[in-house]
Amino acid sequence: YHKFAKPEQVLACYPQFKQFLDLKRKYDPTEHFQSDWHRYYRKLFASS
Repeated sequence: YHKFAKPEQVLACYPQFKQFLDLKRKYDPTEHFQSDWHRYYRKLFASS
């Protein structure tokens, strides 16, 4: 999707995406493993 999908589109394809972000934060609290895609959607979902 790169950065083209809207939050509702991401959730339609990945209904557990918010849980993924929570688990990512739990198991990688220092965000050692990340990407531009992850940072973009983390920020997008933080505001929704």
